[in-house]
Amino acid sequence: MPVNTVCMDAISLLKHQIDDSAYQLEKCLNGFPVESYDTKPVASGMSFREMTVHLLEVYHAAAKMAKGEKHEWGSYVAPELSDEDMLSALTSLRATAVDLLLEAGDSGIHTASAFIVGHDYYHVGQLVTLRLAVQPDWDSYSIYNH
Repeated sequence: MPVNTVCMDAISLLKHQIDDSAYQLEKCLNGFPVESYDTKPVASGMSFREMTVHLLEVYHAAAKMAKGEKHEWGSYVAPELSDEDMLSALTSLRATAVDLLLEAGDSGIHTASAFIVGHDYYHVGQLVTLRLAVQPDWDSYSIYNH
């Protein structure tokens, strides 16, 4: 089988995955019923609100790591945000973390791959399940951008 001579480089692939995981996250987060933010269909799982705060900590930690700082997990205190402001804060902090990581060289690229792409996709799966539990008619295939 001939090898395709037009290949995406690693940075382009990473940026594509960062954008794609952001798209999927946004599809899961946007329009989530506010009255269900604290619902836990699985007792040991996270609610929508808990997952959002967790993602805020992950993006905060990733931004610190991009600057060569260490993060003490569990030390993050989320800012007091209204339900309406929570998602915009998450989007903003994620974008900041991504920018810093992509500027940080190889270590930033490795962190972006694990903490942004891998971790976001992991939580997309949880958010899809959570969203279907509280909104059974929600179109879970809407997360795909292709």
